[in-house]
Amino acid sequence: MKQAVFNRFGMPSKVIECINVPDLKPPNDWEVTVDIMVATVNPSDVSVLRGHYGTLPSKFPATTGLEASGRVVAVGRMVKDFAVGDRVILVANNNWVQRRNIAASALQKIPDWLSYEQAAMVKVNAFCAQLMLTSFGDLQPGDYVIQNAPMSAVGQMIMVFAAAKGIKTINVIRKEKTSDDIKKFGGDIAVLDGEVLGTRVSKLTGGTPISVGLDAVAGDAVSRMADCLEDGATLVNYGMLSGQDCQLRPDQTIFRDIRLRGFWLRKVLSTKNLKERQAMFEDTFSIMEKKKVEFTVFDRYPIEQISTAIEASESEDRRGKVLILPNGEC
Repeated sequence: MKQAVFNRFGMPSKVIECINVPDLKPPNDWEVTVDIMVATVNPSDVSVLRGHYGTLPSKFPATTGLEASGRVVAVGRMVKDFAVGDRVILVANNNWVQRRNIAASALQKIPDWLSYEQAAMVKVNAFCAQLMLTSFGDLQPGDYVIQNAPMSAVGQMIMVFAAAKGIKTINVIRKEKTSDDIKKFGGDIAVLDGEVLGTRVSKLTGGTPISVGLDAVAGDAVSRMADCLEDGATLVNYGMLSGQDCQLRPDQTIFRDIRLRGFWLRKVLSTKNLKERQAMFEDTFSIMEKKKVEFTVFDRYPIEQISTAIEASESEDRRGKVLILPNGEC
C-alpha cells in the first residue's frame, strides 16, 4: 500500500515522498475501510509540510491530507449506516494514502449525482464558506461582503453560498481576465487589486457600507481590504497565501475600529456535533445541485507523483485545485 509521508519540515515538494507501507488490518467494530479515490492538495496541507500550521505532527514519519473521497470496501460488525460499495467523504484528516480504516462517524455519504472529484473538495471549501458567512456579523440579503482570492475553491464557494442567500459579493482579483469567471459562480462585482482600492470599491457599490471582509492572502492585502470596510467592521483572515504577516494601519484600528479576526475550520468544526455536521453537508449538497456548481480542477496526479503535485499547487499560474488519485483514475 502506498502513502505520502514526510520526515521533517521544510520545502514542501522536497520533504514529501511516496513510500510503501504495510497493508491494513480488518476494521474494528465501529470502523469502515475506505479506498481513497481522490484527495486534495490544500494550502493548509502545504503549510503543514513547511511546519507553519496550527497543529503539527509530534513525530515522524507523518502525513497530511485534509480532504478526500472514497469507496467503502469493508465495514466493522457494529456499523449499520454504511455498506461495501458506498461512496463517502472523509471528514477526518491524513488522507494521502491508498486505503485507511476510519470511524464510521467520520464519514458522509456522497449523493449519486456528485462525482468523487467534486465530493473530495466539499469539506474544507464549502464548510469554510458556510461558516464564515454566518459566523461574523449578521449578513442579510442585499448586504455586501468583500473577499480576495475569489477563484480559490473557498472563494468560489463563498460566491455560491452568498448568492444563494441573497448576499452580494465584491471580489478582489489580481488579473483582469478573471472577471469573466466571477459571474459564473454568482459573484456580483470584480475589482482589480491595487492602490486606492477602497475608493474604487465605494464607487462600484454606490457607497454602500460593507461590514465583513474575508481575507485569504494576509500581508498588505489586509490593509487594502480594510480601506473598503465601514467603521467597526470585521475583517476575517483565514489564509496566508502571501506568506506575510497581516498588516493593519493604526488609523484603521484606532480611529476606525476595524477588527481583525481569525478563522480556522478545524477549530470551528470541532464544536459541531454529528447532527449539525450532517445538516451542513445536506445544505451544501442542495445548493451545489441547484446551482450546478463545480469546483475548478487544475490538474490530477497519482500518489507516486506527490512531489510534482505539491509543486503544481504552488504555481502562480494555478487556477483550481490540484487533486491526488491514490488508486488511479476513478
